[in-house]
Amino acid sequence: MSPKQVTASKRGWLDKKPSSGKSGSWQQRWCVLEQYADGAQIAWYGSQPKDDKTKPKGFLPLVQGTTVTETQPEGFIISSPGSKALPLRHSLKEHQDVWMAAIRSALEGKLEPSPEDKAKLNMAMKNMTTNATEDRQRSDTQSAGAKTVTIVKGWGRLAMTVEDSERGAGVIVTALGGDSKLAACGLNVGDTVIAVNKVLVKNHASTIAAIDACGAADELQISTAIATHKKRLDKTKGDVGVSLANMPSGVGVSVCGLADNSAAEEAGIEINDEILAINGTLVNSHTDAVKAINEASRWVDFVLVGADVSTLAKVIMVEASDFGSLMTVESRAPEPGAKVVTASAEVEAAGIKPGSVVISINNCPVCDDASCKAALEVSSAGRAHIFVPLS
Repeated sequence: MSPKQVTASKRGWLDKKPSSGKSGSWQQRWCVLEQYADGAQIAWYGSQPKDDKTKPKGFLPLVQGTTVTETQPEGFIISSPGSKALPLRHSLKEHQDVWMAAIRSALEGKLEPSPEDKAKLNMAMKNMTTNATEDRQRSDTQSAGAKTVTIVKGWGRLAMTVEDSERGAGVIVTALGGDSKLAACGLNVGDTVIAVNKVLVKNHASTIAAIDACGAADELQISTAIATHKKRLDKTKGDVGVSLANMPSGVGVSVCGLADNSAAEEAGIEINDEILAINGTLVNSHTDAVKAINEASRWVDFVLVGADVSTLAKVIMVEASDFGSLMTVESRAPEPGAKVVTASAEVEAAGIKPGSVVISINNCPVCDDASCKAALEVSSAGRAHIFVPLS
């Protein structure tokens, strides 16, 4: 390995074909990408993150003329002049794309220092909570009741649609796709986005420009003007039992009445609650709201103004040597997240026990055991960031 000073690095799991190049013989390897002042290289180690402290099984210098090419049906190939081509892949396409982007950045000398390079991960942890907790780093552009949603841009589809706001600031989130990572981390339809990575946004064009300026491997921080949260109503529980009124501002509707023992009351809806969206649709009038409720077959998701302590969450960092046996979970569908079935000693020591709810791991939404295991695969440096609701 080169003794040169490392200026930026990236670590994680990738699959690599053995030197023999046998078809289908992919092997999981702990990979380390390192950038120097005058070059870069990628090395691969054994089956444990700690192995990168030992001699690598091999490495490839990323010299001038190196190319990174996506291949079909899977993976990508690094071709470096004077060296044998290196085929790599990742089971999650979004993570593979992040790796490809990182390698290309390192070739240009533009790889950003990772959190491990810049500071201890506990500082980065403060930027990963998506609601108003004591540890959350607040944007200077936020009001006291606002919230910030932070994800790694390249770790999945943003699937966000925004429109210019008539509310006097920022842009309005008008749609979030079902696979939106922003939605999984707490952004809601109806939110007013006022800043992206602390850059004020005034319209649709400036919002897209700010998002595009963020690299695939960088954190994307979305700051909103006010806090919002969701509450879910089950129409099969009986009468919906909620009366709604138009708002003087023309934005959203307010709850002006509740029937006793109704589905709305059971869901925790209260008089004077302000509703911005229902089932992913903006509602700016009584007519809009009633239509959205009537069209729902069973579940009705309300986006309400304000923070709700029952929806706040935190990130717990767990260190372990074997992520394969860290935990098992089961689906909570149609509720978000998954319920912990078994937990290792490390997980229980961190306060996550059987019966606990996990929303995401390493910024990857978790909905069942398969997605849990996939998220754990990308744990960096023997650590997993587990996003759980506050109890």
